[in-house]
Amino acid sequence: MRIVPIYCIKDDFLLAKDIFDFDGRILLKQGNRLNKKTLDSIKLLGINCLNVVDQNSYIELENIIKPELKEKSLNLIKSTFGNLFSNKKSTKKSNDFQKILDLSEELIDDILNRNDILINLVDIKTLDNYTYEHSVNVAMLSLVIGLKLGLNREDLKQLCVGALLHDVGKMFIPTEILNKPSKLSQEEFKVIRSHPIRGYDYLKNIENIPLKSRLIVIEHHEKVNGCGYPLYKKNKEINILSKIVAIADVYDALTSNRPYRKPLSPNEALEFILGNAGSHFDFYLVKIFKCTIVPYPNGSLVKLNTGEIAIVKDNFNNFPLRPNIEIIKTSNNFNLGKKINLRENLSLVINEVAYNIL
Repeated sequence: MRIVPIYCIKDDFLLAKDIFDFDGRILLKQGNRLNKKTLDSIKLLGINCLNVVDQNSYIELENIIKPELKEKSLNLIKSTFGNLFSNKKSTKKSNDFQKILDLSEELIDDILNRNDILINLVDIKTLDNYTYEHSVNVAMLSLVIGLKLGLNREDLKQLCVGALLHDVGKMFIPTEILNKPSKLSQEEFKVIRSHPIRGYDYLKNIENIPLKSRLIVIEHHEKVNGCGYPLYKKNKEINILSKIVAIADVYDALTSNRPYRKPLSPNEALEFILGNAGSHFDFYLVKIFKCTIVPYPNGSLVKLNTGEIAIVKDNFNNFPLRPNIEIIKTSNNFNLGKKINLRENLSLVINEVAYNIL
């Protein structure tokens, strides 16, 4: 199975995973053969990538959580944020937020049932659903980091709730500012930077949201050197759960398509995180993140600096950008089928994920 942009999908590719609508109903079941008419209909939903099966799909991409649980998470976040957007002045205890607490327990249980999990966020991302997909991705990333850190169950729950709700304050920001494709004015930038306080002020009136979860909402843009916002807190003043979400938030944001920029590649995003360890991000947490992240999961197709196309065979802790690979396409068939350990062949570098190898 591979995740491939629709524009790279050829006729007769098999759909590898069910496609759901915004209410969680199956629109197209896995196993269906794809054609132009079907792909055009899918694009109308705002979906730009699909899980497909082709001749290069003999290695299965693993999920952090079960697909149906991720779909449930997306739908719950969308409905919760939608209800908040429709009734921003309500401060009553919300059944939606209790559902988020319950969902956090499910997410923790699902991840705990997996052995030595490595973070793989190669997944379908749509521009229209960015806020909801980002919230769920940040929660999954944060939970895996929290597990590696050895957090207890209660802290994991508060971490997950805070991660799911970290951007809730953006529901109070005008859409035309959030999705503005050009450079923000100073006043617009000031409005954007108000979202942590707006989210915190809203949640503090909802009694079933834990304290540390609310701290995540207001602190996830703070930096350990004190140059973050909105409170300019420094290292030890920032809750450790907020520090975890700060890393997860930036990594997923950098690898996502936004109206004002194209996504960075996984290795570029990871290098940004590593380069800002000790200034923007907690140094020790970045070290844990580096040991956990998998920019190129097993089964990914990648393009090397030589122009060759390879499939990723194995990943290793501490070497996220140097997996074992097998060459599957070259310009002259030289090296075809060759297995290479990138930890030992330092002249070879992965430039990007390869989608269309024809």
